[in-house]
Formats: sequence, structure tokens, C-alpha cells
Amino acid sequence: MWYQVDWITNLTGWTGHLALCVTIINRLQATALDYRLLRAIKLLLASSVALLGLVIVRHLPVGWNDAVAPYWWLCRAWLGLLAIQWLFRRFSPQRHWRDGAEHSTVIELGKSTGPALEVSALVQRAMLLPGNQVLQLEVNRKQMPLGPVAAGLAGLTVTHLSDLHISDQLGKHFYQEVCDQANQLSSDLICLSGDLVDRDHCRSWLADTLGRLQARLGVFFVLGNHDARHSDDSSLRQDLAHCGLIDLAGQSCQLATGKEGLLLGGTEVPWSGSLEQLESFPGESPVSLLVSHSPDTIRWACRRQVSLVLAGHLHGGQIRLPLLGPVVSPSRYGVRFAGGRYRCGNTLLHVSRGVAGMQPLRWNCRPELTQLELTDDPLP
Repeated sequence: MWYQVDWITNLTGWTGHLALCVTIINRLQATALDYRLLRAIKLLLASSVALLGLVIVRHLPVGWNDAVAPYWWLCRAWLGLLAIQWLFRRFSPQRHWRDGAEHSTVIELGKSTGPALEVSALVQRAMLLPGNQVLQLEVNRKQMPLGPVAAGLAGLTVTHLSDLHISDQLGKHFYQEVCDQANQLSSDLICLSGDLVDRDHCRSWLADTLGRLQARLGVFFVLGNHDARHSDDSSLRQDLAHCGLIDLAGQSCQLATGKEGLLLGGTEVPWSGSLEQLESFPGESPVSLLVSHSPDTIRWACRRQVSLVLAGHLHGGQIRLPLLGPVVSPSRYGVRFAGGRYRCGNTLLHVSRGVAGMQPLRWNCRPELTQLELTDDPLP
């Protein structure tokens, strides 16, 4: 019996070690650390999880418990802290608003009358896995209540697209369908929040994909960490500009719409530029919108009284476990802002689950295309 108790307590320590490793990976992936070094660190941490698990399964050697007991207690404490945070998120009064939408439609991409999708062999194998939602695009309509300051902009619509990761995996026709669905929303404004192109040779698709996007007030973009891996991201910016898209990175512009107008700003920190470039943003503008690849700028935006932040990068976690929800989320806040609507002070944040990714796996986390309607309703 005592052996079984020891085994269970060691298992909780190992589970805490696993949780700690995931936490470290999440935080590191929120930085501008070179992705090759990140890959090496992830391999090292995964090896430590496997090694400790193997030691526990094959019985701990004499004296092992005494040697690792302090670390085991640290891991258990961290696991307990994560459990408390999970409880707060799970039973938050804002959970329904955060995770829900006023209207939602699921579209099975590749099943229209248009050209068949030319997906890679990897995606074909991944689609054989039960429950994989990688080709199930969820088109959401959500309201963003900005309070009375937005009275002059009530009804303005913004399509939020993020993390397209254009590559051969899903093929050109996949992205054409996504862009066609975005145009069907007929929003006043379209904002792309980074990680647009993963493979350089796929930039030849831009005119027939992102170049199809149309909106009355324009189509704006910032780049993300995957875009920053290109040898020359300035040429990617030029290609996007040639397609009619407007670069927002490190700058702002005033849109003449509504009574007061809408101030737009963009940032690609921590991978490119700095928030000092937006030192005067949002100034005296009553309604402002910041497009940021990472949601980690939310605290800065909250201090600056930015009205609304649009972000991506986290893919909603891609895999949402029953009850637990997302686990992997490359943010300094872990899974706190994995996907959905959030409020920080007087600032609202929308984090898109994105359209695609380099790992064609999605469970309980469909790719997302969202139309946001600005309202002058009180903040939630």
C-alpha cells in the first residue's frame, strides 16, 4: 500500500514537472528568441519529461525520493496554482461572452462547387484522425461593446483574419475560399494580425488570395513571428502592398468614418519594431484599434486606454482538451488569452484562433474567421 501511495505522489510530481515544462515553453515562445534555439530547448524539456516518466514507471531507485523531494514539492505547488487559475477561468462570469458568438456558421472547406483542395500528404493523413477540424472554418459574428465613446461608430464592422500560414500544406484553393468567405461578410474594414506566409515560393499566390480581399475602408496588416523568418520581410511587405494591403507595423492612421473617426495602429513586437514607435498612440482619439500579432501587448494597450486590440498567434491552443481546454499557448500569460473576447480595464481584446498552422491538427478548436461589430453598449 505504501508503495502505491509513493507511486501516486511521484506521479503528481511528474505531472507538475510536465506542467512546468509546458509553462516554460509557452513563455519562451512569446519572446523573440531564435526559433532554432527554441526548438532545441523544447526537445530538451520533452526529453526530461520522458526520462522522469520512465524512471517513475520502472520504480524509483533507493534514495531518489530524498534527492528530488524539494523539486517534486515545487512541481506539485505549480500544478496546484495552475488548477486555481483554471477554476477562475472555468467559472468566470464572462466565460460565455468570452468563448461565444452572436452568430456562428461552420463551413466545410473543399466541399463547395469550386476547385478541389490540393492539400499535402501530411494533411491527408491528419484528416484521418477522428475529430480533426482543420478544414472546418467557423465564421463568427461578434459584438464588441465599446461604451458611449463609440456612439459615432456604432454598427461599424471589422473582419479579423489571422495566422493564415500560407504554404503548400493546404494549397492555394484553400486560401482562396477563406478570402471569398471574408469578402462575403462585407465588412467596412479588414485587419490581418500576422503570420500570413510561411513559404517564400507561395508569395506568388498573394494576388489571387489576400489580393482578393475588399473592404470599404481598406485592408490592413501586420506581420508575425513566422513572417519574420523570411530572409527579407521587406519584400513580403512590398508584395502585400502591391496587392492593395496597407502596412500598419509601427505606425497609425486615422480613418475618416463616423462622427469622430477611427484611429488604427499596428505593432509586431517582440519580433519586429518596438512599442516606442507608437508613443503617441492613441493620443486624444476617443476610439482606437490596435492590430497586434501577439495578445501580450494587452497590458500596454490597457494603460494607454486603447479601445480595442485585435491579435492572433495563439491559434486557440489548436487542441482543447475536454474540461481542461487549451494547454499549449505561446504567451507570457499562458492560456489566459488563448482565444475569444476579453476585457482589461476599458480595453477590449479579441484573439483569433487563426485560419491555419504548420501542424494540421485541431480538436475542439476550429479555424476561425470573425466579423466584429462595434457598438456603443456598456462594456461587459
